[in-house]
Amino acid sequence: DSVLSVYQPCYLETDRSNPEEVFVEFLEKHPEKIAWWWKNGDEHMQENFGIAKPDGSSFQPDFIIQYQDGKIGIYDTKSSGFQEEDTKIKSETLQQYISEENAKGKNLCGGIVIVDGQNLKINSKPKYRTFKNNPEDWDFFE
Repeated sequence: DSVLSVYQPCYLETDRSNPEEVFVEFLEKHPEKIAWWWKNGDEHMQENFGIAKPDGSSFQPDFIIQYQDGKIGIYDTKSSGFQEEDTKIKSETLQQYISEENAKGKNLCGGIVIVDGQNLKINSKPKYRTFKNNPEDWDFFE
């Protein structure tokens, strides 16, 4: 029984958006790279991991991953072209958080993840630009 299977029961099929489903399927196919993963947001709000946005509110990235090498990944899955202004704020806030925490000695990575055909793409640039207008800002999520 793998460590990953411990986290699977908290997922209800009807609660996952399509990008989340695709992301979970990807994670489940790569246990050699992943020590554990957690779907953030299934608990009460005070128990979720949140990052403060510039307006003082917070957002809860969808997934936290501990990689086998010790790095922690923080990812928010989105549908491409959906609520892009909100996605921009979340993306740039996440990148600022990662940068600040890494400056304190943490080992973090992360970004906005979308589904592009049969692939997952990630944007982890400090300034967010949409996939539609700037596909060169998006890398394959591997």
